[in-house]
Amino acid sequence: MIKLSPKSKRNISRILPFGVIWFVLANIFLFVEQVAIEDTSGQSSTAINLDLGIFLFATIAVTIVGLLVGTIEVLFLSRRFSEKSFSRKILYKTLIYFSLLFAIILITFPIAASMELDTNLLDQQVWEKLWFYLGSK
Repeated sequence: MIKLSPKSKRNISRILPFGVIWFVLANIFLFVEQVAIEDTSGQSSTAINLDLGIFLFATIAVTIVGLLVGTIEVLFLSRRFSEKSFSRKILYKTLIYFSLLFAIILITFPIAASMELDTNLLDQQVWEKLWFYLGSK
């Protein structure tokens, strides 16, 4: 069994809630999104229709992202911005998280789209769907 230091245990106990919160919110969001898609008869060219594989991929990916956000927040950002004013913390963290989440979308959306379309990641349909998604309102 691995022995963890008290500091590591404390950090883990501070990071895990991020993963749990993101997991719960992802499932709520996926449910609401699926209901909205079904209500429009699946007409959206940007939405990814859920099946079990895509649902599992999405919940695992979002949980990992939540844990990543928790790790970044607990281990790096909380110390780095501890001396900054509240408004600067909000501004800097918003820019950091926006960039991080945009990069994650650029990675995970094509994977989910290729799963939905049952094609490989390099297929033109996958990338067209991503560009439609990024350009949609």
